[in-house]
Amino acid sequence: MHSIIISLTICYQSRFGDRAIREEYLDKLSSIMSVPSDVIANIITSKQEYILHKMEYLPEGTALNVALQENVFMLLVCILSKIPIFLVGKPGCSKSLSIQLLRSNLRGKDSANEFCKSMPQIFGVSFQGSESSTSEGIIKVFERAQKYQQSNDERDVLPVVILDEIGLAEISRFNPLKVLHDILEPGNQNVRRDINRNTSQFRGLPNELKNILEIFKKHVPCIAVAHVPVMKLIRENIKDYTSRHLMLITHGNVVISVLERELSEMKLPFDIIFGSNFEDDLNADYNYRILSRIILCMEQGMVLILKDLEAIYGSLYDMLNQSYTVVGKKKNCRVALGHYSNPMCHVHDDFKCIVLFSDLLKTEKLKTVVDEITHEITTLCQIQNYSFIPEEVIPSYSFDLIVSLVVQLNQTVDEEHIKDYAFERLLWLMPPEVVIRASESKYAKSNQHYMSEIIECFIIYTHSSLHSIIEDQFGGHQVQKQKIATFKSEKEFTASVENFLISDKSVFFLQCIAATEIQHTLLSKVIIEKAIRKCQQKCDNKQSTKHIYMIIHLDRGLHIHLPVNFLSSWNLLYMDSIQTPRTTLDYFLQVDKLEIVRERMPLHDYITSSLFLVLSRVKFTSRDNSTASLLEFLLKSLRSCKYAIDTLEEMIVSWIEKRSRSDNSGEWCVDVAKSPHDLIISGTLIGAIENNIREFIETPLSKYIFVMIDINMITPVIFEDEFTNLRRKSWKSVYYSQNF
Repeated sequence: MHSIIISLTICYQSRFGDRAIREEYLDKLSSIMSVPSDVIANIITSKQEYILHKMEYLPEGTALNVALQENVFMLLVCILSKIPIFLVGKPGCSKSLSIQLLRSNLRGKDSANEFCKSMPQIFGVSFQGSESSTSEGIIKVFERAQKYQQSNDERDVLPVVILDEIGLAEISRFNPLKVLHDILEPGNQNVRRDINRNTSQFRGLPNELKNILEIFKKHVPCIAVAHVPVMKLIRENIKDYTSRHLMLITHGNVVISVLERELSEMKLPFDIIFGSNFEDDLNADYNYRILSRIILCMEQGMVLILKDLEAIYGSLYDMLNQSYTVVGKKKNCRVALGHYSNPMCHVHDDFKCIVLFSDLLKTEKLKTVVDEITHEITTLCQIQNYSFIPEEVIPSYSFDLIVSLVVQLNQTVDEEHIKDYAFERLLWLMPPEVVIRASESKYAKSNQHYMSEIIECFIIYTHSSLHSIIEDQFGGHQVQKQKIATFKSEKEFTASVENFLISDKSVFFLQCIAATEIQHTLLSKVIIEKAIRKCQQKCDNKQSTKHIYMIIHLDRGLHIHLPVNFLSSWNLLYMDSIQTPRTTLDYFLQVDKLEIVRERMPLHDYITSSLFLVLSRVKFTSRDNSTASLLEFLLKSLRSCKYAIDTLEEMIVSWIEKRSRSDNSGEWCVDVAKSPHDLIISGTLIGAIENNIREFIETPLSKYIFVMIDINMITPVIFEDEFTNLRRKSWKSVYYSQNF
């Protein structure tokens, strides 16, 4: 009877993940066999416990729970019977631990007890599933197991293929699991696998876990629930080398800078590894390089921070779950990618891993301050008859950015002063048009700030073009200029940064287009920081200072979340233009447009460059080919006739003087700053102001050119013969007449 009950348990009960269905199954079996259900349950439990208690090599602190004893029992039976088994369950259900126990205890004649000695030694052939898994990799694993079986003459070793993290392989674009049809069902090809021919062992998390805290409070009433600061928990975890590795779920990238600061204060060696999206890094070779770096960190006992490495997390399953094999008092774990596996990667006792995932993290303590700052930024958007959004006030605006600023200031500034200090920092990131139009916003407050020191690392946001010219000499320093789009791999970019740090060049400009390359920004920042730390360890203090500027080119029409915050070691600022302007914004704000026009005289360059646009606006009644020829002739003749250009300049200035309204100095700049259309067309505020001046000159130029074409006065003026001077005098007399 015991054999029947155990057989039915293996075939049916083990597949039921729901506790209620299992109880219903026991009741049904009890009624059929005329045996009480509790007796059947005791028979099953006793057999499972017997097997588990024979496993003498148990990791320290292992809990002999129901999930573990059932998993070990099912795996042992199916392995010895050579029945494929799928072990399904949520994280923490002892799936990997069950495999580890069997591999550690079933060692044939070298086993610790007679029970295990009576069974063959298990030789595990592992395949680590990932999103880059291929069917060829799975086939090679089975071929390796078959070759080992064929070479084992004594038949005392049983090769076992272990397909780990098969769920990741299932979503691989290479569809690798299709080969299992033929392997697990000999003779059947391209037929949906019959799951009934395999055993599926499902373990869910016990429902009563949700009530653990309530149970403790009920039986131990002296326990009080108190709020423990998250950073305190993180620090204690890092210091406790027997604790589990950390998974931090957070919103944005603030946590990275916080961890850097904490680890530096704790004087612990650390490394940060981000997944790369460079074109040449989207392959298996890149994954192998990253795994090599991780293995090196494991051996050196560093604190390792991982982010955006979904393609290889499955390869680190044993490390992340601390499923270590101890050999000679040294911890080792398996690191695998596809059919390649290294089962003996050394893990230093001081090693700690922190994995970062993105989710919503709410700030409670300083939420009021964050809300107030957010509200003030919103008021800067509110201008009568105009509509702006926070991303137009601060190009890198995000909730994460404000939180990072408040968290940073909270370390050194009293809470009541955080808001004021925060706005001083945010002014670095505001485009000049925001400050100019602030007087007409609900914020209605004037702010000024001046740069007073040079910082080694800057992130500069700008709306200027990527093709803006950066001089090869920058303040007397040699410059290295790079565009992030030119790099094809993380390795290539790292080499470029390291070469700069050991070169004679002092300034490094790295340009990035936010719209298409922002995914590389965070990785680039981490690579630069790591290279700087490495260089500082090798170089003495006599080395000349290096300045690194990451220039992020923004598009006014797009509002993209930028993964940089105030908790980094970089200084953040906004520059309207990365080129030196012809006239400074300060001067524009102090004078009116007429004064600028007079200062810009002679206006020859304005007139000659505007002639094409002005002539193209003239509509002729005739639509034949002669019109294009006429326009080409007029354009060429006017540009080459100095007398015509001089006279047009005189006419333009006279027209502006007569009709220019008496604006307050700089008021016209406020109008430009409030015009989203002008800012989008020009990109920068200084460019929009220059375009406004150009249009200010083009208006009378267009009027005069139109009238001159209409009364046919251009040709007589530009044509040269013995009567040229007489015709030009007549032209001027017409111009000075009241009617003209």
